Formats: sequence, C-alpha cells, structure tokens
Amino acid sequence: MRLFVYGTLRPGGRYWSESLGPFVAAVSPTLVLPGFELFRGPGYPVAAASPLGADAASGVVGEIVTVEAKWAGVVLASLDRIEGHPTLFRRIDVDGMWFYTATDTTLLDLAGTPISSGDWFDIDDAAQRAWSAELGRTYVGPQSLATGPDPR
Repeated sequence: MRLFVYGTLRPGGRYWSESLGPFVAAVSPTLVLPGFELFRGPGYPVAAASPLGADAASGVVGEIVTVEAKWAGVVLASLDRIEGHPTLFRRIDVDGMWFYTATDTTLLDLAGTPISSGDWFDIDDAAQRAWSAELGRTYVGPQSLATGPDPR
C-alpha cells in the first residue's frame, strides 16, 4: 500500500515514529504532488485540492511511503483515527496512493494562511531536522515540480 505523506505523517513528523514508520518498507525521494495546495492549520498542515487543478503553480511537498501489505489494514485504521477520517480529513486515492485531504468544512473552519512553497517543513524546522535524522540524509526539499519517480 502506498501513501503520500506531507505533514505530521512524514518521516520526522509527530506521528511518524509510532504510527507509520515501523510499518514502512520504502520512502521515496521528496517530491511535489501537483493539483493540491497546502495551508497552515492549528499545529498541522491542511491540504486541499487546488481550484486550478494540476495547472496550479504550486503543489504539496512530501514523500510516497510504501507500507508492507500485511500491515495495511492496521495502518489505515490508525491513520484514519489520527486524521479524523472522514469528518476532519478524508482519505482519497490519487494515482494509486492514499492521500489525506481536508473536507470542505475543515478547510473553512481550520485552514489558515496558504503555505506558498507547499512544504510543511518550511513552517516546522524541528520536523525537518527530525526527517534528516530519521532517514540519515540531509533534507533538501522537493526533487522536482512533478510527482517525480514512482518508487514501486
């Protein structure tokens, strides 16, 4: 099972070590998922579909993580609780990977300032440092302005 993670579920994020990391078999290079925008929520990022779709200049920065198949159900149940699925965030399929995006109500109620770079790590320096420590390489941001390589 593949997921695109962009905030507190990313390596180094608040929920990585206990809720996701132990079940992950692979982490892609950092990349940009087009067609979405990122907003500063109350202590966490809020992603939403861009009104411009894939033609938007920005996107959401994150990684594609591959969860071992035997853990897929357990991981999705845990992440659904963390993300408040389907009320706060909803889990959608984007190009064969799961992605948590804000519901319309969440976007209206919680989303604050847009993060023009699309990168939560521009807001959360501690998570950026933890990402580097977790993966053993320096965080350099997205590798491209497209979905980038498919880590299958």
